[in-house]
Amino acid sequence: MLEDLNSTDNTLFVICPDDENLDWSISVHTRHGAPGGYEIERRDAATGQHDTTAEADHVTIVTEALT
Repeated sequence: MLEDLNSTDNTLFVICPDDENLDWSISVHTRHGAPGGYEIERRDAATGQHDTTAEADHVTIVTEALT
């Protein structure tokens, strides 16, 4: 999915649980003109978590999304 992102027509993807009782998501956005290349946004309504980080390395982005 990361390799398919570009700054013209495919700028983000969202990962969310299949279980409707869980209210969390992780989105990865391209960051046109900004350092890092991508922004990772995490939201979890149950814990109140909402944070964003910038990242360039695809392996690090995948690891962050899976943890």
